[in-house]
Amino acid sequence: MTVLITGTDRGLGRALLNTFLAHGYRVFAGRHEGTTSYSESRTIGGDSVSIIPLDVSDPESVEGAREIVSSQAGALDIIINNAGTNRVYHGRPLEQINIEEIPEMMDINAFGPLRITQAFLPLLRKGSEKLLINITSEATGMEECRYADRIGFCMSKASVNIQSKILQNYLSSDGIKVIAVHPGWMKTDIGGLSADIPPVESARGIYELTQRSWDIDTDPIFMNYVGSTMRG
Repeated sequence: MTVLITGTDRGLGRALLNTFLAHGYRVFAGRHEGTTSYSESRTIGGDSVSIIPLDVSDPESVEGAREIVSSQAGALDIIINNAGTNRVYHGRPLEQINIEEIPEMMDINAFGPLRITQAFLPLLRKGSEKLLINITSEATGMEECRYADRIGFCMSKASVNIQSKILQNYLSSDGIKVIAVHPGWMKTDIGGLSADIPPVESARGIYELTQRSWDIDTDPIFMNYVGSTMRG
């Protein structure tokens, strides 16, 4: 069983790495910070984990990661697009936002998952579980969104949701299930210390979702980490 997880530097990504490793998966862990060279790819913990330099906003980095994974695995069972950011204008009011910076957040949060999916789709098609997970947010629905300041983050995650729906339409014939998962309000750099849950709790829930038997035609796409359907 193989899984590719992006954004494993910290927070939810690191918790997902440890959770899937504990359940016997071969984990390809995309890591952005401190990994600037493809030659830095290395395997730790025997053959169970490969740490791969990966910047989802850089097409060359994505292609380099694809080459590394392809050389070590003939297929991927699961892809988890977890890498994301809210660092550009966290908590800033509209008057203090430089709108010209929003594309940076869109590039990482929205276009990043699409780059990964496009690059690694041939490996996912060869997998047995055939599951594509995009980490999103509850703050994407017009009724559910209560934020008045995180406009770039919410816009980018709303893009992830519609992206997930379109990908499900496209990939249904391949037997690939796509889900967009709200991981909960976590105690991470993005969520802050006052958040509800530690990332390990969310990671456990997301792992349990991967163990379900999914019906592509009838099961929902947008849900939270315990599997409850959410409105987009």
